[in-house]
Parts: sequence; structure tokens; C-alpha cells
Amino acid sequence: MTDALIFGARGQDGRLLSEYLESRGISVLGASRTAGALTIGLKQYKCIKIDYTNHIDLIQILKKYKPKYIFNFAGNSSVGYSFRNPFESQNSFLMPLHSVLEALRHSEIEARLFVANSGEVFGNTATAKIGDAFSPKSPYAAARSYGADLCSMYRDLYELQITTGFLFPHESLYRDQSFFLPKLVSELKSIRTGKKRIANFGNLNVIRDFSWAPDFMDGFFKAMTTKKVGDFIFASGVGVSLLGITNYLLKELDLDPSCVQSDHPKFIRNRDLKISVGNPSDTFHKLDWAPSVGWQDIVQRYLNES
Repeated sequence: MTDALIFGARGQDGRLLSEYLESRGISVLGASRTAGALTIGLKQYKCIKIDYTNHIDLIQILKKYKPKYIFNFAGNSSVGYSFRNPFESQNSFLMPLHSVLEALRHSEIEARLFVANSGEVFGNTATAKIGDAFSPKSPYAAARSYGADLCSMYRDLYELQITTGFLFPHESLYRDQSFFLPKLVSELKSIRTGKKRIANFGNLNVIRDFSWAPDFMDGFFKAMTTKKVGDFIFASGVGVSLLGITNYLLKELDLDPSCVQSDHPKFIRNRDLKISVGNPSDTFHKLDWAPSVGWQDIVQRYLNES
């Protein structure tokens, strides 16, 4: 028997949540498409290999370990990747989700399920809140939109305890350079040290809502332990343009703005959201939770990484 089962344990959020829960004495079992122990820092966590195409096996896993809490982070998390590989991107999220839902339905265990979704489902908005209509603009968001409806249906039809968290961009040192902030910091550091001259990006005028991912972990757990099951927005509620972040970093590193080139054809997306900002006031109120790290401090943490 284990307290918490985490699907997608090798990704950023799975790793951070494993650390968070273990630090509070909650036993964790990771689950991933790849085999082998999960090493985070100096600690190893048990991580079992999962075949998401076989929900019968998942039923047996749930019956064997009888977790009290189940967290689903499985699926590719790059919006850009979904434009290039829509089928693979959508399948990486929907296949595991549907299998986990079916396994929970048939296992008949008493468990709460948290499903990590995305603020991208709301489309262009400066005030995304629970109850707003979905307006997906990417293959990534389209899959998450369907996934959210699926979770709602399973919760209502089969009386399962399912919480969907709509997550806006959240950063940590586990992020790789396929994401904007770590890429920006890395590129400008390379220019600062003379390793390169120009950094190319797409549309820097878009506005996003950035938070520090470790802050979210406390919110996820509070969402799973609150008396009433519901859905929540996880965001800072503060929008900033990518150009604003770029200019801030250029000043911090004393670099000439001409070293950054925007609107490079390789990175332009025709349906990229102009603005994507969440309204987490309901989450703040219901969960007594709020992020503590602003985007400037996030940039500084990337800068200070050795």
C-alpha cells in the first residue's frame, strides 16, 4: 500500500511533487513509460514501468498499491511540439488519461485523482477562470480541452473524486531549453561570454503568466485534501510580455538589444495565443494558496544556476 501514486513521475511536476510529498512523510510510488528507479538529487524513488495502452494492468496496479492520492502528469508538455507532431502530442496525453480514468472506475478503490491540465484550453484571455468556455488554438490545447471534459464526465457519471488543475506556465530548474525562459537565459548567457552573437526567437509580444513550479505543489496537495472536490486555476494572475522579460534580462546582463532577433520564421506559430493569463482568485480563496515567486525572481534563479 502507498499513499500517493504519480503517473508521469519523471517530468518536472512529477519530480517536484515526489520531493514535496516525501518531505511531508507521504509515501510515493512513481509510474512512467520507462523503467528504473527515479533519482532526484541524492534520493531514489521507486518508479514502476507503465503500459498506458493496457488499462487492465493499471487496474491491477491500483488494486495492489491502493493509493489514497493519484496524480496524473503524463503527456508531452510542449505546445510547440504539438504543432509539429499533433498526433503524437495529443496521444501522449489522452491515452494515459483515459486509461487512468478507466482503471480508477473499475478498480473500485477509494482514491482521489488530480489531473494536470493546461491554461492553454481557454485560448486568448487575460482572466481565465473555472467555468469559462474552452477555446483551444493548438493541437496541445485541443487534447487538453477534450481531457477536461472527459474528467468532468467521469466525475459526474461514475461519482469519482477527480480534480482538474488548469496550470499556467510554471518554471523550475528541471525545465529544459525547449521552454522559453531557460532558453532565453541560456542564449543570452552564451552571448555574454562570447560563445555566440545572436539569439533567435519567435513573437516576443505575446503575454504569458509565469509562476515558480515548486509553489504549485502545495496547491496541488491542498486541492486533493479539501473537503469538496472541484477544479482549480493555478497561476499568478500577472501577465508579462516575453519582450518585457527579454529586455529585463538584457539589462541584467548589460547586453545590446540588437543581439536578440524576434519573429524568426522557425519559431513563428500562426495560432499562437496573444495573451494567456489566469484568474486564480477562486483558488486563492478556496485553498488558502498563492504562488510566492514572481517572474523577475524566476529569471534570477535561472541566472544564478551554475
